[in-house]
Amino acid sequence: MATHLSKPALLFQLLRSLIYNIVYTSTVVLFGIFICSIAPFNPRISRWFFIKWSNFNLWSLKVICNLKYKLEGTENIPNKPVVIMPKHQSTFETMALPTFFPQHAWVVKKELMKIPFFGWGLKALRSIAIDRTAGIKSLRMIAKQGEERLKDDLSIIIFPEGTRTEPGTKPDYNIGGAFLAKKNCVEVLPIAHNAGDFWGKSSFLKKPGTIIIRVGKLIETESHTAEEIKIRTRDWIESNMQEISDSYK
Repeated sequence: MATHLSKPALLFQLLRSLIYNIVYTSTVVLFGIFICSIAPFNPRISRWFFIKWSNFNLWSLKVICNLKYKLEGTENIPNKPVVIMPKHQSTFETMALPTFFPQHAWVVKKELMKIPFFGWGLKALRSIAIDRTAGIKSLRMIAKQGEERLKDDLSIIIFPEGTRTEPGTKPDYNIGGAFLAKKNCVEVLPIAHNAGDFWGKSSFLKKPGTIIIRVGKLIETESHTAEEIKIRTRDWIESNMQEISDSYK
C-alpha cells in the first residue's frame, strides 16, 4: 500500500527521488558505455553486467527512496524459455524483471533503441525493436526474431499493453506476445504488480513502501488460439491487480 505523505515528508521524498534519479541516470551512462564495449567480444559478461546494474538500482531505490519489493509466486518461475507477459506501469519493472529472468530478451518500441547509452545497452542484449504502427509487419518481426531468441534459450519479455499505463485503468491488450507463444508452442508466464502505485509512468516522485510482484502459473498454448491466450493472460493479470493495487479498489 502506498503511503500518504505529509507536506514535510513529501518534500523530503522529492529530494530522495531527485538523488535517486541522479544515481540512475549516471549508471545508465556507465552501463551503456561498458556493455557496448564488451558485447561484441563476450555477450555473457554483458548480460551478467546488466543483471548487476539492475540489482544495484533496485538496492539504490530501497536505500535512497525506501521503496522495496516483495516477490510472490517464485514456485511458478520456470527453468526453460517462455514468453513473459507483465503488467507495465513504471520504469521499476524494467529493472526488476531481469533479476528474476537473467536469460531474456526484450520486445521494445524502436524509439528506445535511439536513446544514447540506454538504447545501446538494449541492442547489445539482443532486444527486438518494433514499430508499433506497423501492424502485421510488427507481428511478423516479433515472430521471426522471437523464434531465434527462444531457440537460444532466451525467454522473451513483452508488455501486452504495449506501453506504460496509469494505475486503475484497463487498457486493451495486444496480441503480439500471445501470437509469439502460440507460433513457437511455448507457454506464457503472466505477471502482475503494483509498481504504478509507488512510481507512476509520468511521476518524478518515488513513494516509500513495498511493491508486490506476483508471478502466475504458466498458461499453456497448444490447445488455445492466440486470441484465447491473450484473453487468459489479460484476465489473470487484471484480476490480480484488483487484489494487490490500491488504484483498482
